[in-house]
Amino acid sequence: MIKKFFVTVLLIAATACSLLQPPAPSPNNQPNHPTTTTNTNPAPLPSKSQEPISKDSPFGVHEVRFGDSKEIEYIKDLRADAARLAPMGSLIWDAIEKERGKYDWAVSDKVIGIGYGTEIKLLATVLPANRLDTPGIEPGKGGYKLPRSIEWYLEFLKKAAERYDGDGVDDAPGSPKIDVIQIGNEIDSKHFWNDTPENYALLLKKSYQAIKEVAPNIKVAIAGEAIPSTFSSFYKPVLEELIRIKDGSGDQYFDIFDFHWSGQFTGENDYATLNLPGGKYEMRNFISTVKNELGKINYKNISFYITEMSDYSDTPSEYAKHTETYHASAVMKRYAYALASGVNKIYWAQIIEQHNFGGQSNGYFDNVALVNNPQNSDGLSHKKLAYYTYKKMVEVLEGSDWNNVQTVQEKDGIYIYKFTKNGKSIWVGWNDNSASKTVEINTGNVKQVKITEAVPRYETGKDVVDYNKAFNVETKPAQGDKTTITLKDKPVFVEEQ
Repeated sequence: MIKKFFVTVLLIAATACSLLQPPAPSPNNQPNHPTTTTNTNPAPLPSKSQEPISKDSPFGVHEVRFGDSKEIEYIKDLRADAARLAPMGSLIWDAIEKERGKYDWAVSDKVIGIGYGTEIKLLATVLPANRLDTPGIEPGKGGYKLPRSIEWYLEFLKKAAERYDGDGVDDAPGSPKIDVIQIGNEIDSKHFWNDTPENYALLLKKSYQAIKEVAPNIKVAIAGEAIPSTFSSFYKPVLEELIRIKDGSGDQYFDIFDFHWSGQFTGENDYATLNLPGGKYEMRNFISTVKNELGKINYKNISFYITEMSDYSDTPSEYAKHTETYHASAVMKRYAYALASGVNKIYWAQIIEQHNFGGQSNGYFDNVALVNNPQNSDGLSHKKLAYYTYKKMVEVLEGSDWNNVQTVQEKDGIYIYKFTKNGKSIWVGWNDNSASKTVEINTGNVKQVKITEAVPRYETGKDVVDYNKAFNVETKPAQGDKTTITLKDKPVFVEEQ
């Protein structure tokens, strides 16, 4: 446990560092993916042909660059609704304003413009640090503090919000639109924020007011929490300070609470519970705790995001091997459990694997993505099974009533959730036991159901030739108001017919 904890700290540091500066550039500032091709002006892709994405769709992807034509193709194919931009396209004050009053928007304009053209909702992270404001700081080598001149920082932030609000006034070329601006990342780690909770609260308040002044439709997210064990020591004091410094009785200074939930800790059911130094943290209880604290300060209608949701395949350094089937099953379990727990939007990290993320060879974050990167230790380049599971998940569940996800069972290793889509029921279920289990589902007045395994029938995504024929599907008659199904090692969809 202790060894795992120190590995985790290093990974959190790497994540923070990646957001403090763009990665070492390859030509045209594109990622080095030999399996993909760089296209600075990719041809428009066809609109999504399936049913429309719902207004409040929960399906997102993290660390998107929008400079890689294959990555854009994957986003369209997966039908993801939202993307959290990689550092190179986000709002990095130090990179954009290298001389006071002179702004270089070239990279952000390009990334945000292409992203907006894919009809996906964009979340950009603002990094509130600039070497001109705080001499001596080095991006990626230590946490930042409240800017010395917060008014100068706010000038930059208002320029950025106005440029990317899509209102036609002082916009970037093409009037691209950002939907969410997030103020920093993982501030519970000193590798990002080496200052007090109270000063972050002040930064968040001032940032919120500046953004809303020029772009009232852009939502503001609090910095994503790296691990839930820091809520009491850092985020709770932030909330308490926000209520102390508010200007009006009904003021709120963020719209979205973000936390991260990853598979880099011990335990095989960590889609629900994280085993951390000092105790276990169950997602639903954690959300309840946060909501309780938000209620104390009278914050209402706050959405919950997980902008970094992950699990891994293969064998990262110091980790046990996970098969592609395990990885794909984790995608389904993590989304279903989080949605049933009240999370509004979930961003999977990532689409294409990174290489030597944070300077660590074959680390955890090199192995979490949906598509292999042949530069990694395994040398593979194919789409993983998790890619096809993500696509099937969106295909089956998109358009559901996300405010009415019902928990049917969570005991004896059996998890079943009920979704409602277009007036019909869809159940998602899985079995965490080593042996198969037979269960009854109350399916009501239906004649039959279609049961689809959420993971393709193959051992690896390399073997998937025809997506439409890749999944085991069974049609089964109902017996009265009950349907008996056998749950094995893969999650299943049970759809009312």
